[in-house]
Amino acid sequence: MNTKNVSIAILFASILLMISVFPLPTLAEKGPRSDDLIIYYYGDVESAYAALKANQIDAVGYEITADLYVDASADANIVLGAVADMGFYEHDINNNYSIDTYPGVRSPTNYVGFRQAMAWLTDKEWVVDEACGGFAERNDQMIASPFRGWGNQTMMAPYYPYEYDPIAAAAVLDAEGFLQGTTPNPYYDAAFPGSAEYIRIYPVGHSKAGLDLDDLILCVRTDDTRRLQAGRLTYGNMRKAGIPVNALEADMGGLYDQVMGAFNYHMYTGGWSVGRFPPITLHGLYHSDFTFPYGPNYVTGNGTHPYLDTLLEGCRYPDTYDEAITYCKLASGYMTEICVNIPLFSARSFWPWRKSLIGVVNMAGSGPEQGYTFMNAYKVDDSAIRYGPKGAPTAMNIMYSSWYYDYQNLDRMNLYGGVDVPPYDLSADQDGFVTERLVETWWDTAAPPGDENKTKVTYTFRTDAYFVEPVTGNQLENVDATNAYVSIWFDFQLGDGWFYVDVEDVHHLNIIGSHTIEIFFDSYSYWNAYYSTPPFKSFNLLGKGSLSNTSRAWSGSWTGPAGFLGLSHKVYWVVDISIDAVSLTRGSEWHIERGGPLGHADVWVNTTRTGTLVINYWSAEDAKGFTPGNLPWQESFEGAGSWYATAFTSGIGGSITLKKSAFFYMEKPLLGEIDWVKKTDGAYKVDIYDIVLAAGAYGSQGTGVPSSNWFAGADLAPEGGKIDIYDIVTIASRYGQSFDLPP
Repeated sequence: MNTKNVSIAILFASILLMISVFPLPTLAEKGPRSDDLIIYYYGDVESAYAALKANQIDAVGYEITADLYVDASADANIVLGAVADMGFYEHDINNNYSIDTYPGVRSPTNYVGFRQAMAWLTDKEWVVDEACGGFAERNDQMIASPFRGWGNQTMMAPYYPYEYDPIAAAAVLDAEGFLQGTTPNPYYDAAFPGSAEYIRIYPVGHSKAGLDLDDLILCVRTDDTRRLQAGRLTYGNMRKAGIPVNALEADMGGLYDQVMGAFNYHMYTGGWSVGRFPPITLHGLYHSDFTFPYGPNYVTGNGTHPYLDTLLEGCRYPDTYDEAITYCKLASGYMTEICVNIPLFSARSFWPWRKSLIGVVNMAGSGPEQGYTFMNAYKVDDSAIRYGPKGAPTAMNIMYSSWYYDYQNLDRMNLYGGVDVPPYDLSADQDGFVTERLVETWWDTAAPPGDENKTKVTYTFRTDAYFVEPVTGNQLENVDATNAYVSIWFDFQLGDGWFYVDVEDVHHLNIIGSHTIEIFFDSYSYWNAYYSTPPFKSFNLLGKGSLSNTSRAWSGSWTGPAGFLGLSHKVYWVVDISIDAVSLTRGSEWHIERGGPLGHADVWVNTTRTGTLVINYWSAEDAKGFTPGNLPWQESFEGAGSWYATAFTSGIGGSITLKKSAFFYMEKPLLGEIDWVKKTDGAYKVDIYDIVLAAGAYGSQGTGVPSSNWFAGADLAPEGGKIDIYDIVTIASRYGQSFDLPP
């Protein structure tokens, strides 16, 4: 037996001995392990990293660049966690017919051949090797690298059809009619293959045929050096090819309104953090239904690609998992063929934190940026965890926020329904706030023939979560089925919020218990079981300011037997419906239903009673703004998450100060849980799987150049940055103990 095997054998013997002598657990308290969390806002990852080096923050909330990795690996106080990012970066191309800067003028980027030329002028290998320093995996489709099996392999490298080739770009521009004119090209470069001596002109048939191309507006992010370099490379090559460019270089805040709000651009250096199901991602980002100001689809335009819409609908509404794969491959391949945009890379990098921060959960695909870390992490001196994202939130609006940097804050304060994911197995589902999920079908007798069979999902929620008041942390409403009801219908009635994609297919809802709700969909889809889980919103919050009107009333004669009331307002909650002062029964005699006569959800009444009908209801109004309805943060930050805010200053240089919520549903984790997989009783348990994971990482370290078997999730005891006997003892001392058993 070699020395390594002897050491492991001795280690396991020691573990078994410790397991036999440690005491039984005591009941855990609710909420995170740490009492305080402060999130500081930096303008770029370099500034956040400098703060980490200076011990001003404990963790950088973003992956670092190759240059910063070299520095971090030489610093004994910095721990590194490897992450293959569950996201992608790309050159987004505006496929719309025209843009506001050139109203009515057909954009060059509306031509397939022109977009193909842009792809040929983009050197992906250079972007990966030089701009990313090798800390990336090349993408040829809009699918994050960990899920590339969902993509169309026949259009990925080495079969990618638009491999960097400036001569091919020039040829397709000529073939499309974007010929060289007579105006000298100031960027002509004789050493650059295919470089144009003259500015290219609009093609025959264009309203400006024969005239020089107008400047293409290329928006390039400066707060990410990888995207900045990639953007400069591509627009530099476009200029050499005879395409005039107006390059707008700015940070996220400087480009947000122009790109996402006004769609007034031709190319943008984009990036997305995405979910674990590529078909859902593609549909939500690129179907024309989601082309509206500040919505997710600022690329394909309305009606520009009807065939793509058809394929994406196949992605969203498959009968089976295998059918979803088929449509995903077809859609991703077609997007590559017509160059909807230019995929570049998924990050393959490292997230850094100081070794004084212990208990970090380095989740597959997203790194430390998720709830497990903020529940489990702590510092030995019990001081506040200081976290440093590379951007400030552009809005703190749980209905409308769309940026990753927004949700790095909002996710701490809000609770989402639906299905949880173990951090190291993204293919698995497990209960979180949901304790039971039943997927069935229902028969819609009012639907056209062939469309009657639809999805029904029943959710049962835990009973031990409460909304919390900002600043004070006082307990407010219990989170129950009525909160799910109003949250779903409120987002549905808004129609243009960030979570509309989650609720767009709801037909009607039925509350069947204090914490159980039935969701009837207007479609059949394998994926419906993963939808209709927007963040829970309280009645207290929705009753404030301009968010909703809480005192609507309507009366009229009712002769039945069934029909919509025809309410002109966007009703999302009914206080009471009565006929001749006798209340009707929710569910059996009335419900809110999509498809009302005015194009939004309305109240459907189905009763044989006749007389004077009176309804009192709440209607969705104006929730737009930096905060919902531009309410003061002290009112609008109300949520049911694991933290609540006590102070907030917006913008770069600002921060949010948070305290643990004593009314979050989850118990404080046992310091010894590693795999975060729930057992059959619904609780977490420190068991042999945790011991095996820790033993496999024994002796590894995350400082310097991380060991090949470094597993940050097992680093639970001082001194941080290495897995030693103290970590093993910490885990073994809680062997067999469980926590967070749902009530």
